Amino acid sequence: MKDKGVAELIGAWRRVAAAEPKAYLVVIGGYDERDDSGARFHRELSELPRCRVAGAVEDPENFYAVADMLVLPTYREGLPYALLEAAAMARPVIASRVPGCCDIVKDGETGQLVPVRDVEAIANAMKKYIADPELGRRHGRQARDLVLAEYSPQDMWVAVAREYELSLVRSGESNVV
Repeated sequence: MKDKGVAELIGAWRRVAAAEPKAYLVVIGGYDERDDSGARFHRELSELPRCRVAGAVEDPENFYAVADMLVLPTYREGLPYALLEAAAMARPVIASRVPGCCDIVKDGETGQLVPVRDVEAIANAMKKYIADPELGRRHGRQARDLVLAEYSPQDMWVAVAREYELSLVRSGESNVV
């Protein structure tokens, strides 16, 4: 959970909550209960003003449907499905400038990229969408267009299969079907 930037989200939310009395933060996603930091972050989030911790959910689309934005201040990622899901629901994304996130978020077009561990930048990006809902809607629409054009499940499956095939060829196992 530490790698997801939860400490920075907490710091950013404190700034946003103080400046925006009508804003709410909803946190979805589970954590490993054996991880002390996960339990600590869960407790800290639960104590924040106007913050609700939903935990692991099976229906993230219901949360995206009512959200104004998605915030993922992660330290590292592969290809984060949460960003694809939010974009598919026409929601702008605020994410760390790390590989994976940079592949999905086009800074200033489909969302905002912020430096890793930069609490102030995260808070400012959140405040920007709160202050200008039309900007969020525009970035969300552009995010949806991008995801539909470049990240269809079928295209992703074909790309993964192609990578596996290339790996098999490189390993000398090209006769495997």
